[in-house]
Amino acid sequence: MCCEFDLHLHTSCHSECSVMTPEEMVGRALEMGLDGIAITEHEYTWSDEEIRELVKKTHAETLIILAGQEVRCYERWEIQGDFLVFGTRGNFYAPTARELIQRVHRSGGIVIAAHPYRSGLSVLGAGDMVHDLDIDALELHHPNHPPESVKKARRAIERLKIPGIGGSDAHHADQVGCCTTRFHREVHDLLQMMDEIRRGRVRALQRNFEFRDSGFDYF
Repeated sequence: MCCEFDLHLHTSCHSECSVMTPEEMVGRALEMGLDGIAITEHEYTWSDEEIRELVKKTHAETLIILAGQEVRCYERWEIQGDFLVFGTRGNFYAPTARELIQRVHRSGGIVIAAHPYRSGLSVLGAGDMVHDLDIDALELHHPNHPPESVKKARRAIERLKIPGIGGSDAHHADQVGCCTTRFHREVHDLLQMMDEIRRGRVRALQRNFEFRDSGFDYF
């Protein structure tokens, strides 16, 4: 049985650039009919206790809530792009992309290139560097990915033989679920989610949304 997740979300609780409270995020996810979400704050991973408290507070027992983080990588203090990390709670301080991937893989986790070909603040996407990295997946559908960016991402997916995912990168509640990932099998926890991505049993989806070219709505 398939299930649908938004794998890229930020809340005002731990991401200063977000104006969406965790409660608003959960409410919107349920309203959109999502089966699950992944909270990916900047350089912070929600604890199991925080997630349990959020579920209790919002009565969202039917929603699977997973935790990862978004990490910004640098080479000689030049931004190499943003990456979604799952399966490790380590703290990362300005790592290079290769250092990040090595550390996460040693911990048994996965690394996904976030909005690699984003418009606007293009420096926050890894761009063609993804072709030289041992990433596990990349974000195919994202609100800052116009058609040309999607084409470039598809070419990278085909060449690297990795899956593409969808994530809203929501910082406002009304953005939740505009881009999602469909899993071909049910996912109930983080280990299952990572395994399904590694096996490529996912499909990136994009719902109706207004493409944003400014780059200032998603950090």
